[in-house]
Amino acid sequence: MIFMFEIFPCCWCVNELIAETGRLTNAVYNCNWYEQDMKFRRALMIFMLRTHKQIQILAGNLVPVSLQSFIAIVKFSFSMFTLLNEMRQ
Repeated sequence: MIFMFEIFPCCWCVNELIAETGRLTNAVYNCNWYEQDMKFRRALMIFMLRTHKQIQILAGNLVPVSLQSFIAIVKFSFSMFTLLNEMRQ
């Protein structure tokens, strides 16, 4: 049960980070880029192309860290607990 309190903040923060980076491209586009010089426009275009790709943070280079993976871990843990508890009885 304690593992939930250890894993949840990490998964929640990563989910928020992914959501914020998804909104970053739109926020940059809404600046007054059309009033800037060509050097700024090129840098902005490169920045927008790089931030458009969705990031994915992996735990141990295997499992993506997100709220969906947290829910899957909790479901699996309770399933194993129930199975072991039934086997013991």
